[in-house]
Amino acid sequence: MMLNPRLINCVNCANIDSLLKNIDCKIFELTQALYNNISLMLNKTIPGEDMIDLLNYKRILIYKYNDPTYAENYSLEMITSKVKLLTLNCNKIYDCNCNGQKTFSIPISTTTTSSSTTTTTTTVKPGGTHKFYWELSSGQPERIGIVQLKIQIDSVNVLNVSISSETSELSGILNVVPFQVISATMQNAKIGTHTFVNKILKDGVEYQVDDICNDCEDELITYMFPDYVTTGTDTTFFFKGDILIEP
Repeated sequence: MMLNPRLINCVNCANIDSLLKNIDCKIFELTQALYNNISLMLNKTIPGEDMIDLLNYKRILIYKYNDPTYAENYSLEMITSKVKLLTLNCNKIYDCNCNGQKTFSIPISTTTTSSSTTTTTTTVKPGGTHKFYWELSSGQPERIGIVQLKIQIDSVNVLNVSISSETSELSGILNVVPFQVISATMQNAKIGTHTFVNKILKDGVEYQVDDICNDCEDELITYMFPDYVTTGTDTTFFFKGDILIEP
């Protein structure tokens, strides 16, 4: 089991902020090694399973930070033990010493079908960039009120857009690097009682089960689950919000 290993003596075991910094430090070290493999044509072994575990633990800790009852079968001490083992020997050359975060800033460009372009800056890890294409739309735009999409990259807000009956489709591109965690939230809102439907697809294939709420009051909020971890290839996510009319 992923959570079996335990450490008895550790500092700040119950400090989520400290654990997140440890994880970010180790992820930086691993992504720097991956970047060097690509740019300098090295052949250093990169523990991919450790990277995925760290990203999963980071997601769990962020959720626990906001909701202590999340994944309550796994205590913070259990997670801490595994995180401490995964982040041992964090290389001090990166100026983080497993107690801080080293980040880089690159521009992320977002374009929409309304021909407007905005540029947002967020902190990301080094590595070759690729494209995260997104599209927000509705199959019955005349029925919807407001459908909002929010996207975060590594817990940083990078996108907040919405469509309505007047603007029924928006799309754009986010520049990302491997092993980043992308989360998204859809809010399908219209005053009154309606049957809301939110859909999320990846490259044209269902990413998660359609979120359908019959006779809901005013809104339906859907969280993309699980969060998407970038893999180094271009990908497209479709977010669709609709309101059904019962026959």
